Amino acid sequence: RNVLEPLVQEVLESIFRDWPSLLSSLQDLKDGEVTPERLGQLTTHAQVVQGYKANAETARKKAELAEEKSTAESAAASTHKRMYEEIRVKLHFVQAELEEAKQKSKMDARRADDAEEAYERFKEQTRLALNDYTDMQYREQTTRSDLRKMMVDIKDKDDIIQDFRNQNTIVTSRKQELEDELILLKRNYEIKEQEVELLPKLRERLEYYDNDEAIQGIAFARRIASEVFGMTIEKFCSLEVAVSKMDTSKGTKFVLDSVLNRLRGFNMEMEGLKKQAKKLRLELHDVRQLVPVWNEQTMQDLMEAYDEDSVVHHQVFSMQDRRNFAALGTHHSVPTYLRAEGFVRHIYISKAEVEEFMDSFHAEAPPDLTSDQMHMELHNHIQKTYPEPEKALEFAYAFICSLEAYRDDPDFELFDLMLCGAVHPSIRQEQEELLKEVQTLIRNCHEGQVDAQAAEKTAPASTGRQTLTRGGPAMAKAAGAREQVTRRVVRSVLQAMFPEKSIERHNSLIRALHVTLQMLFDSGKSPHPELAFISDLFAATADGTQSPLIEELRRQQVHEVLEHTADLARRFRKTAGGEHYVDVGARDNWMLISPEAVRHILRELYPSMPEKDLLAMMELTFPPDSEELQVNEVLQNLRHNMLLKRERCWVRASTKTVVDELLKLGPPKNLDIPDAGGPPIRRRSSVGPGRDSTKATEEVPEDEAAFQPRRVRAVKVIDNPSARAETYDTPQGLEKEIQRSPPRLNLSVDDEEALKDELIGPPQEEKEPGAETG
Repeated sequence: RNVLEPLVQEVLESIFRDWPSLLSSLQDLKDGEVTPERLGQLTTHAQVVQGYKANAETARKKAELAEEKSTAESAAASTHKRMYEEIRVKLHFVQAELEEAKQKSKMDARRADDAEEAYERFKEQTRLALNDYTDMQYREQTTRSDLRKMMVDIKDKDDIIQDFRNQNTIVTSRKQELEDELILLKRNYEIKEQEVELLPKLRERLEYYDNDEAIQGIAFARRIASEVFGMTIEKFCSLEVAVSKMDTSKGTKFVLDSVLNRLRGFNMEMEGLKKQAKKLRLELHDVRQLVPVWNEQTMQDLMEAYDEDSVVHHQVFSMQDRRNFAALGTHHSVPTYLRAEGFVRHIYISKAEVEEFMDSFHAEAPPDLTSDQMHMELHNHIQKTYPEPEKALEFAYAFICSLEAYRDDPDFELFDLMLCGAVHPSIRQEQEELLKEVQTLIRNCHEGQVDAQAAEKTAPASTGRQTLTRGGPAMAKAAGAREQVTRRVVRSVLQAMFPEKSIERHNSLIRALHVTLQMLFDSGKSPHPELAFISDLFAATADGTQSPLIEELRRQQVHEVLEHTADLARRFRKTAGGEHYVDVGARDNWMLISPEAVRHILRELYPSMPEKDLLAMMELTFPPDSEELQVNEVLQNLRHNMLLKRERCWVRASTKTVVDELLKLGPPKNLDIPDAGGPPIRRRSSVGPGRDSTKATEEVPEDEAAFQPRRVRAVKVIDNPSARAETYDTPQGLEKEIQRSPPRLNLSVDDEEALKDELIGPPQEEKEPGAETG
């Protein structure tokens, strides 16, 4: 029963639609509910489904009949619509023809009216023309009579003008004679004025030579005391009373004896030091014999660390060299970011990373950065980039090492000079402005087609040959959408912007331009060795390397700043030392110079500087209420607070000036550009700038090869940037920095022969003094 009862109930529910589904058991049903009659009254699911199907079939048939009726009505409506459209089109055509007929009728009426008005105007114009013709005949007769009178007046005035010209010729000749006489008088006056100015000096020198002190040797003793020992004669001789207040004969003898005794004492002291040095060398030799073999290299490093002439110990060969650095100590003279004791681990940083670090430093540095603030700003930037002290210290030593390792790049050389205080940090903005001006002028020359203008003035147009001239069809075909420039235009731009550069430096720029164009042509970036895209000339590689022309421009600007600073230092020393001054290097840093002398020197070097700017320079040089300063302090104040450069180290030139320089170069060469089907121009193999492909396998000469150590040293030593700042207080130290720069480009014999006609030679004859200069 437990099995059959649920099964029976499920079967009945699936058959009958209104079977009660909430029965707990079949026993709950009454007897009358399970009879066949009762079951026949129940509705089955099949009956319900059959009813739905019948209704759906009826609805479908009705829909089909409605659809057939709708289709018939649509066909009839389409026929009526088509007939209506044909009638409307015909009506439209009839209306258009009616409107056109109306317009033609109006136009014909208007034309008739215009014809009548034109006929009336023609009659009026004919009448006026006849009147004007009568007036013109009268005016012609009047004008002819006036012309005859004017011819007579002109002849009279020509005679008067000729008389005035004769008088003007006489006056001009007289004026020229007076001007020549005035120039002669001025010259005589200047000679007399110079003689008058020299007269007091001659008298002073005469009194000096007549004085007994010069004969007795007091002046020579003073000079020895001041120039050799750097002290006054009283302090040198340990006198309590001034020499001028002593008895002449006794004072002279005492001073000379004191000088001789001092010199004898120094000589004896020198001999003693020589003996002591010899003894110490022997002692060191004996001590070195006791050093074990395994410590020999370390001993050699210690010996070279105290040898200033040792090159191997301080030489930086490559950033791949992973020897540790010897720390510079914690003295206050060492910059904050380099202060450490012991050894510092050498980490490798690539050239591109250093370039990126320097760019970020310049981007975040204040615009008015001075040389004194350079180390503090660099320390803050290193701390910001590397928060961990150990990593910051390792990067600082590797960064200072990279400045020497990649010194052939102008960016690294310039940053090293800025860090040591040799040049002012604003030189970087000066270089950016210079390169921007050069690029702008070259682009202006490209847009103005200055090469074509110069070619038209110097040579006739060529026929039957495709030539390399600005604006010609060959150039347009080769250049396409990018801007190209020729070697002649770039050279003329350099001549126009640097009118006061020396011949040697202009020749260096010509060589650098030749190497740049040849490199671009060899790498397939230009269609001809005489052409280059402007963007390629000023482009830089991923590690920051620029073209040889741009690097030479930047390097020459730095050298000119150093040379100008050295010239300024020489002028300060000569003014402070007097007429008979002899430069002895750093021993003359103690000499004093007055503000008036410095102002006079600055005015000589900067004649066109406004007075306001000159006063600002003097305020930066001399503190308030200061009468005299040492020459090294004056030079440091100027060098650390402003960029010292010549007034016309470069100028902003115009395209007209470039055209003038092109005319001086003569007519351009006719250089063929190969067509698409013609033979290509032979390119050199990539053997490096300045070397011929035939000599690529030859052995590098010994003087050109990089110096390599005979053995691996234990540690590397870097220079203290703050300690090097003192070497730039002398002209010799500044000029020595120029000699450290990489040598100029060494071209092959073939390249030098090709540039033989382009290089600038010395002038053939000197100009007369007083002749005008450009």
